[in-house]
Amino acid sequence: MRKMTTASLLMASLLPPAPAPAGQCTSSLSQYPDDGYFRPKQLQELNILPFSMSTMWRKVKTGEFPQPVKLSDAITGFRVGEIREWLLDPQNYGGNHG
Repeated sequence: MRKMTTASLLMASLLPPAPAPAGQCTSSLSQYPDDGYFRPKQLQELNILPFSMSTMWRKVKTGEFPQPVKLSDAITGFRVGEIREWLLDPQNYGGNHG
């Protein structure tokens, strides 16, 4: 059995559940709490982003996508609530945030 470090215990409490099995719809964010976090790679794995990771980071830089949060020195996350808000109106997100 693998020993859990403090960082892995912290992430287990902050991150949403594991991705759904292959073939299941993963587009619903209703199962994730607004105050939870997605790691950047999870946004892609869960098919939340309609574009590449490089486009996501470009949109972060221009304010067209939610800003990431540093959870530790090596861990970056995006607030689920902000991702959900962005998905409701991605075209107008940058005008209200940034």
